[in-house]
Amino acid sequence: MKKIIGNLRSECIRLFSKSTFIICIVLYIFAIIAILITEPFSDGLKYSCDGMLTYIVGLSNFQRVLILLASLPMATSFCDDIADKYMDLIILRSSTHTYIVSKIIICFLSSFAVSFIGMMIYSVYCSITNGVGIQLFNIKEGTVYYDCANSSFPFLVIIIKVFFFSMVSAVYAVWGMTFSSYVKGRFAAMVSTIFVNTIFEVVGRCIPKALRLYSIQIGNSAYGMGTAGTIVMSIMVCLGYIFIASLLFAYNVRRRVRNEVI
Repeated sequence: MKKIIGNLRSECIRLFSKSTFIICIVLYIFAIIAILITEPFSDGLKYSCDGMLTYIVGLSNFQRVLILLASLPMATSFCDDIADKYMDLIILRSSTHTYIVSKIIICFLSSFAVSFIGMMIYSVYCSITNGVGIQLFNIKEGTVYYDCANSSFPFLVIIIKVFFFSMVSAVYAVWGMTFSSYVKGRFAAMVSTIFVNTIFEVVGRCIPKALRLYSIQIGNSAYGMGTAGTIVMSIMVCLGYIFIASLLFAYNVRRRVRNEVI
């Protein structure tokens, strides 16, 4: 565990020592603004933070741009690790297991952070200028947002929506990094998240709604629970997808180590 924590610290230093992370957050905010400018709104969605946020995460054709931007800080990290012999160094200093676990964790956290910070900055600004605008008539009793929408702090609905979208974006980023470990080239690694997102959307039509990442992304779960229960179940489903991606990533990393490809 100490080796994993130490390697996570090193990965964080590598991440924040570059300007990519901050640039991605800035681009993320500008992408949201661009989406709102280019996409037509109905009058019911146009002015409130909740309305526009719902549109962005659920209806916009450009949501893939946000998912891509969230993954960019770590999109080519595996390719870079091989080119720079960084993976060799970490494995020699610690273990293959340490490298795999720390890579999955930092990939998830960096993508989640870009999405959450970028979207929250926009949401706070929009709430100040246009109001939160929670549409209570669209929220039925017993559904995911009902408890928060009727509380003394309705902005919590916005926070939870951003949390869901950021968490799913981070899952796509982990799968994108896993896919990039099987292909060659930095460009393929950069766009791997979009490819994975498309695959998940196609496969999602054939699996139960409760297991669809898109359902979690828009907070329209099939769990039939309140806010807390939906959050817990959504996290568990996302952890399941991350676990599967981790197994595939671990298999390829260990294969490279065995074959001395790294």
